[in-house]
Amino acid sequence: MVKDKKIEICFLTKKDVKGFLALLNNVWPTQYPFQKQWPHTSMPDPKKFKQHLLLKEGSFVAAHVGIYPQDLKVNGSILKFGNIGGVATHEKARGKGYMSVLLKRAVELLHERRYEISWLGGDRKRYGYFGWECGGRVSKFITAPRYFPECKHRAIKKYSGESRYLKQLIKLHSAEEFGQKRRLALDKLLYGRRKRDTWLALEKDKVLAYLTLGTKQSDEQARVLECGGSLEELKPLIRHAFDKLGFKRLEAVTPSFPNRYKDFFNGFSWGDKSDDFYGDGCVKIINLSQTLKRFLKQMNMKAKSSVLCGRHSVTLVMEGTGQSATIEAAGKRVRVTAKPAKIKMVLNEHEMVKLLFPLSKPSEWMKLPVGAEFLDILFPLDFFFWPLETV
Repeated sequence: MVKDKKIEICFLTKKDVKGFLALLNNVWPTQYPFQKQWPHTSMPDPKKFKQHLLLKEGSFVAAHVGIYPQDLKVNGSILKFGNIGGVATHEKARGKGYMSVLLKRAVELLHERRYEISWLGGDRKRYGYFGWECGGRVSKFITAPRYFPECKHRAIKKYSGESRYLKQLIKLHSAEEFGQKRRLALDKLLYGRRKRDTWLALEKDKVLAYLTLGTKQSDEQARVLECGGSLEELKPLIRHAFDKLGFKRLEAVTPSFPNRYKDFFNGFSWGDKSDDFYGDGCVKIINLSQTLKRFLKQMNMKAKSSVLCGRHSVTLVMEGTGQSATIEAAGKRVRVTAKPAKIKMVLNEHEMVKLLFPLSKPSEWMKLPVGAEFLDILFPLDFFFWPLETV
């Protein structure tokens, strides 16, 4: 634990903005300033100062942890994420335990602010000490020109911040059943990010589809960071990426649950079908009961299409936190209650993530108690962030 009296843990203030940005650019030196490539996590908006937790040595901003609220659409429900990003320690302040101090305080704030779950992109070993565990799966596809068909010509334009197009992008994104529920100010930042180009398929001034790309590994490969609109009109955009932009491969990730993008990219991928795989992130459950309730519709959809019958119930207990919730299945109807069941599973934070958000059914990762086998039907639970909007 840091004992230096000059150490201060505080939220970002106006006087610390310059030092805060200097820290981020010290840790992530790139062609463009950090705030240009990641404006949604670093733009110093006074209304969002409490999203930035600092550790200072006097006036020197030595370390930072960002806590970013993200409302995620999950089968008609809104799951309240408190996501972690911008985790940074200045090179002059490393080896002093600052990051451990900040992350412990960040976890306290996640509970105080009543988030339901937290996600971060990062090293499992590094963040595992604070309760995060690999979880959340996506499907990955790679397509190339020879796998992609010729398609009709369409007027294509690069988005350059035009308000008339931004409004249409927002409308198309909002129509999706998954991804982040966003506001105008955030969309403006996301679609304006450096090295993230958004291309529009137009009919006169109407946006029929859009495709946001980011380079990866080399100039010959790009990653689909987000897309939307008509799938038929998405084809000319992908053809444009190959024929006009010169990319030889496109990588796309989609939700693992059934959705139109998964079917679309699967039809033009290397193989017959992509294997589901973990996204490059870790999950921490903040509120067990609320998290399960947000996924109730998804669990009921799985139960309805399964052979599940009879009555089943199990109480999940998160060791060391005092949290518990009971999952009941009667026929093909699932609900979450506080009523204790005869069968109880006591799991630590990491094991609970592995139960709820594994790559495949839980029984392949852990031994389920007799009578709790029905959880193989309900889990894994699936959520999805577009790569463009992750922190």
